[in-house]
Amino acid sequence: MGPPASIEDVDFGPRWVKANAAEWNAVASSLGGIDFSSDGHQVMLSAMRPRDRMFTATPLPEHAGVDASLKYVVGCWPIFDPYARYLFAQDAGKDGLVKSTERFFGGVEQMRERESSGVAWAW
Repeated sequence: MGPPASIEDVDFGPRWVKANAAEWNAVASSLGGIDFSSDGHQVMLSAMRPRDRMFTATPLPEHAGVDASLKYVVGCWPIFDPYARYLFAQDAGKDGLVKSTERFFGGVEQMRERESSGVAWAW
């Protein structure tokens, strides 16, 4: 499952949790996210663009005003810039990584469109 289906799922999760937060006595505005490795860019991208129509294609009936914004995101070894990793893999001769990245994204244009390299790094 590659884009757009995977990012739609990642975007739907926070919207669904926030829409149902009251059932668990939770505060919807305090929701955060955590991401790991290669899929890290999807959580961050969804958090950076919580109202992007490209990602919100899966409707949440009766909760149209709920977005995927997150209070925080914790990145654990995330690949926030899949395109940069793709270029590295090409230069390093990592053909398997090049092919799997192309297969997942469907092409360089889609890869660039879904990168989250605008992340502000905090060390």
